[in-house]
Amino acid sequence: MIVANSSREETQATWQSAFVAMLPEIEQRLRHAFRHLDADAREDAIEEGVVNCLLSYARLYERGRAESASAMSLAWFAAKHVNRGRPAVGRMNNREPLSRYAQLGQGIHVERLYSYSKRHDQWIDRIV
Repeated sequence: MIVANSSREETQATWQSAFVAMLPEIEQRLRHAFRHLDADAREDAIEEGVVNCLLSYARLYERGRAESASAMSLAWFAAKHVNRGRPAVGRMNNREPLSRYAQLGQGIHVERLYSYSKRHDQWIDRIV
């Protein structure tokens, strides 16, 4: 029984190390895919894409098809999901105005009420 547990830990370490080996290329491809976004949105999109890649690779490993995955294909599909507003985890809600899925699907545009160079309490004045 102890041998089975160590075997399982070794295989988990194997697929995780294989993903970590692909991670620099995945991040590079995602950075290229989201180059048109501003700095904050780009970093959020890259992080969402990496999570999407990790979950996809884990599903492929569970099905015994991890060897068919490449950094290019994982990043390509992750970029498509992020661009469409599909979250890696959680639900897609097209009725929530702050959801990226709803913003893309229904054409909602959300703007900040203040900029960081102005007073931070100015948004309260605008709401009231």
